[in-house]
Amino acid sequence: KSNAEFLLKQREVEKAVGMAYVQAFYWRESIRNLNYLDSLYGQFARAATRRFQLGESNLLEKLTAESKLQEVGLRLKAARQDFATSLISLQRLLNTSDTLILEEGEPDLELLNLENPVHPMELWMDAQQRQASFAVKEARRVMLPDLNFELFRGTNPGPEARVYPGFQAGVTVPLFFGSYKSKVKAASIYEEQLQLEASSLSQSLETKKAQLERQIQKAQSVLDYYQEEGQVLADQLETQASRSFQEGEIDFLQFVQLLENSRNIRIQYLESKLEYQLATLELIYLSI
Repeated sequence: KSNAEFLLKQREVEKAVGMAYVQAFYWRESIRNLNYLDSLYGQFARAATRRFQLGESNLLEKLTAESKLQEVGLRLKAARQDFATSLISLQRLLNTSDTLILEEGEPDLELLNLENPVHPMELWMDAQQRQASFAVKEARRVMLPDLNFELFRGTNPGPEARVYPGFQAGVTVPLFFGSYKSKVKAASIYEEQLQLEASSLSQSLETKKAQLERQIQKAQSVLDYYQEEGQVLADQLETQASRSFQEGEIDFLQFVQLLENSRNIRIQYLESKLEYQLATLELIYLSI
């Protein structure tokens, strides 16, 4: 039981470290995405202000540019705070005060491999059941007659005393069976209870596993779309929107809408990637 508890605690810590890492990675990528938008909106906010001062645009365009810049600035500030918080959590879990620098590459969760494929909770329940089985046997053993046999060498205090071998044997019989029967019955009921709990645990783990697998498939479909089409579409939207706005083919509001569409594609990708990674970690370190 102690070994199973140790393995369970180890699994919980490893999962927490993995989740803190992928969350930190998500916030870093979000910051990079928002930095780009902050720079872009900053350029066009200045341009909108200049156009308004020259009478080439109306106040609505200028206010829209400033509000979008402010919105992105607030999101960027929040993302930086969340990134710093995630690094602090990771430091605490790793028990280090060193500055952490994330690798540039994507976290490869397929490298994770548990040494023991059997879930520690199942090992713990198995130990519990064996302990209960021993308790039932012990309770029944008390009701059985107890045989004892002893060999000895003895003498007596009389004259010409000699040393002679001897033995004694005896039988111990319980006189009151009621309390012993109650103990056996209680131990048997507890054993049956643990068997039901073990069966329920196994079913719960299988149900959780199936739910996580569906969640992973859902997130994977979004990732596949982004890698096949979404990334190209997002790049084209940004490039074409900037070119069309500079050439006067679209107004500022249309330009902002195209950028919003591009940003939503990228943000949805980052969110789906985080959801995929967290669900994968939950599946690897499966818990109820």
